[in-house]
Amino acid sequence: MAKSGDWSGGKGVLPGRETFGPLALMATTPAFSMVMFHVNTQMNSDFVAFYHLCVKDGFFQTVYNVWPTPWDPLVWKMIFGFMAFELILQRFMPGKEFIATLTPKGNRPVYKANGMASYLFTLATLLGGSYLGYFRPALVYDRFGEILSSMNVFALLFCTMLLIKGNFAPSSTDSGTTGNLVIDFWWGTELYPRIFGWDVKMFTNCRCGMMYWAVGILCYAAKNIEVNDGRLQVGMFVNVALQMIYITKFFHWEVRKFKIGCNMLQCFFF
Repeated sequence: MAKSGDWSGGKGVLPGRETFGPLALMATTPAFSMVMFHVNTQMNSDFVAFYHLCVKDGFFQTVYNVWPTPWDPLVWKMIFGFMAFELILQRFMPGKEFIATLTPKGNRPVYKANGMASYLFTLATLLGGSYLGYFRPALVYDRFGEILSSMNVFALLFCTMLLIKGNFAPSSTDSGTTGNLVIDFWWGTELYPRIFGWDVKMFTNCRCGMMYWAVGILCYAAKNIEVNDGRLQVGMFVNVALQMIYITKFFHWEVRKFKIGCNMLQCFFF
């Protein structure tokens, strides 16, 4: 695909910044998430002790030793099950049609404004399924290390797929390449990528990311109840309640927030 002038950008002050910056972030953030998880859950948040462990065994060996497996079959079933559930709601949950702002290349993305309905249905399914004994929410806490590890792998594979799709089968004319494979992988090659009619940005940001935020903290609260003889600690209750207020407000204003976010992206790209 020919290089598109619409997607060009400044190279910055440091030579190679546009290549080495994204590479550095992609290489360090997965390890950072695993180290943070291990130190906070297995070492009582003692980063000094982790430092001494790195001195003793070497940094890379230590990270390798503490990194949970990304190949747990149960965890992948949990991840894909949750994603499939949210994809179904995104497509089939009733909602009004929302037409986004016209892009500079003449495209007008169309969405179904069913975020709040999907959000409430997801919470009802979680609470109802837990009450009826179909699943144990605290399992999400127990396997959170493996979930993080697996999602790091999934993210790299998913972005690779989007890179290939954007170059060979873009969803609209709002697409292009910088000519730099690293930036294309890091930043993306489409403004509004869609797969089989599902909007990728809407799914990853709102239906998967934000929805899991709500589901996740409720699962952690369930674990807190388990380890405290059936009682939820006050601090945990306040923490979860404040976050749920924010998340609920997000889905109440989802279409407006998504519209503003897309407009900001258009201004940046074009």
